[in-house]
Amino acid sequence: MGKKAFHFVEIMIVAVIIVLFVAIIIPSALKSGIETNDTLAKGKLRQLSAVAEAYATTHTGNYPLEMTALSGTTPPLIRENPCGLAFSGFRYACEFTAISYVFTATPVTAGKSGTAIYTITTGGVLQ
Repeated sequence: MGKKAFHFVEIMIVAVIIVLFVAIIIPSALKSGIETNDTLAKGKLRQLSAVAEAYATTHTGNYPLEMTALSGTTPPLIRENPCGLAFSGFRYACEFTAISYVFTATPVTAGKSGTAIYTITTGGVLQ
């Protein structure tokens, strides 16, 4: 009995503590990732709205009829065109008329990549 070693019960207790710790940490990390994606989506929509409003300011109040009007200027009002693409867990849709715009961010996987569908309309109204 002179050997100093861990008993099976002691090892099992440590294993249970580690499993509990991981069970607490993982959901928190996943939730913060979803909240980050939501925040990024709202920020992207606000950016798109600000760019569309800037375009209208310099074009007698008319909004662009397509996204290339914003990205094809020199210098470009926006560098990347998110319309129809997915970024940070959200897919973006863009609709334009001469008097209005609607930008929508929809989670790629509802509940896992984002919590809600966000829309921003003419005048920068985020819903």
